[in-house]
Amino acid sequence: MAKALMSACDELVREMGGRDIFLHVRVKDTRATSLYIGGGYEVRERENVLARMFLSKDGEGLALYQKQL
Repeated sequence: MAKALMSACDELVREMGGRDIFLHVRVKDTRATSLYIGGGYEVRERENVLARMFLSKDGEGLALYQKQL
């Protein structure tokens, strides 16, 4: 189901003329990380200033992922 949703989002962005998709993922969320890497996303940045604003209570950080369409 998640892969189908990702594919539908990719297609929608393409139809709208987009070339890239960006998203943030919690570093410790290995299921989401695996899903996005398997879907063609690459890590662009970890723990930037914006990401630090959204840290969870246990201090886990975020990574910015990008996929070029």
